[in-house]
This record gives sequence, C-alpha cells and structure tokens, in this order.
Amino acid sequence: MLRKIKPLSNPKSCVLKGGESSNHPKMTPNNIVLFSMLLLPFFVVHVTSLKCFRCNSNDNPDCFNVRPLAKVDPPTTTPSPKQAATNVTNPSATATTTATPTNSSKQLKEPVPLFLEECSRDEKGREPFCRKMVYTVIQNKHHRVVRECGYEPSPKDCYMADNDFHLEMVCQCRTDGCNGAERTKFGSIAVMTVVVGVLLRFMSN
Repeated sequence: MLRKIKPLSNPKSCVLKGGESSNHPKMTPNNIVLFSMLLLPFFVVHVTSLKCFRCNSNDNPDCFNVRPLAKVDPPTTTPSPKQAATNVTNPSATATTTATPTNSSKQLKEPVPLFLEECSRDEKGREPFCRKMVYTVIQNKHHRVVRECGYEPSPKDCYMADNDFHLEMVCQCRTDGCNGAERTKFGSIAVMTVVVGVLLRFMSN
C-alpha cells in the first residue's frame, strides 16, 4: 500500500545534505544600492586636466619662445670637510663614509613656465588639445605665434592654410606643454612657411 507524501511546509526552502535548509536572501533595492556603493571606488578614474601654453605674440613677444617643461635633476652630494680629511688620512674609509648634501643640491621645485595653463572641457563637453599657429605675412615677412587650447581637431597633426594676405601653419598635440617650441624650431617653421607660400603664389600665377 502506497503512503501519501506530505508537502513541504516551506516550498521556497531547499533541503541540503545533512538536513540543513538554505533560504537565499532577496536582492532588495537597498541591498543593490549598498552593493553598488561598495564597488564604486574600483571604477573611479582619476582625471587630470591637460596643460597647454596660451599666449599671443602680438600681445606678448615672449610667446615666440616659451620655456618648455623642465626635468628636475636629482640632487648632487659632496663629502663634508671632516669626511674629506678622513678620506685623506684613511683612504679605505672612502667607501664607508656618507656624503652630505651641499647647499646647491637643495634644488627647489621648478616654477610653472610662463603661459602654461590648464585646459578644461568646453561647454559642449569636448576634450581639449594643445594647438600652435604660426601666421606669416608674405609681403613684409611678419610673423605671429598663437598658442592655445583647441576643441575641433584636424585630421592632420600639422597642416598649412593659404589665405589672401597671410599663411598659417597649424599644429596640434595632446600632451602637457607640447605646443611650445624652441627658437630654432620656430625659425625653421617660419622659413618653410614663407618658401611654400612663395611657391604657391608662383604656381598660381
């Protein structure tokens, strides 16, 4: 004769080995929010603003040749007078003596170069980049340099534009202080701009 099996009093629980039952907790909205807050620090990315030179040589001639970002050299050390005397009398102590830093080794942090400023996103949320523009008037060979933050990148990193009265050499980059250049580099760009401009004028006539 078959015996009738009684149903479980709690159908949501499952019987495990050893007679233990396990009830899985529900993911309530509060639990979801708490879980998200615990994971949030792992997805936060530290973002720093891009720094570019921003100036116009028409307003400040120093814009022609800005000072680039400098690397701070490690401090140099020299032995103290007492240690130097010990080294003379006992040369074997040279390897064991420690050097003391001189006053010249106390190098201060390099000051921020002139015209170097942070470029934040524009009102449309676009990422900035650094840009340098060299204007050259062909008739009197007048040069002007503009360094700024740009937001509408060109397909080319450097390009030339031929206008009615002047030529433009525009270069763009995306690292801190990359739109700065030495005087020799600026001179070569200016000469190349004039030469190309004269050739274009000659070919168009």
